[in-house]
Amino acid sequence: RDWCRDLTEETIVDAIAHYFSAAAESVSAGYRDYLVWQFITEATEYLEEIEQAEVRMYSSSLLLVYDANKAKYERLFPVDGDGNRKTRGFADRDCGSDDGEDVTDISLLDMKAIDFAHSHWVPGQGPDELYIAGIRKLIEILHSLLA
Repeated sequence: RDWCRDLTEETIVDAIAHYFSAAAESVSAGYRDYLVWQFITEATEYLEEIEQAEVRMYSSSLLLVYDANKAKYERLFPVDGDGNRKTRGFADRDCGSDDGEDVTDISLLDMKAIDFAHSHWVPGQGPDELYIAGIRKLIEILHSLLA
């Protein structure tokens, strides 16, 4: 926790990249990219909700967790007939199945908003623009990891 408090605007991108490096090292770079894309999706959906909420989110955080278990990954994303591991449409930036079904396995990753001790509702005052800016920045950083 103290390590996070020492992060700066200059070091945050490297810290987030380092966080996802375990997925690349223990499973594959493709799995890391899959996870990052899924977190972009989760954060974007959360952003759409929080943009409608009249709340101030003082000192709250987003917790991103994922499973870097290679066996679970291989079970969820088997090798196709050509010997390639397909993350169900990831290459097309569509992580759903061909029939439109969402195939995200919630046991592989999760994103939660946490630490609400100082948050409160502010009816009539609109959304928390600073919190929204932080979520947008996170999404931008996650996109940069895929570049």
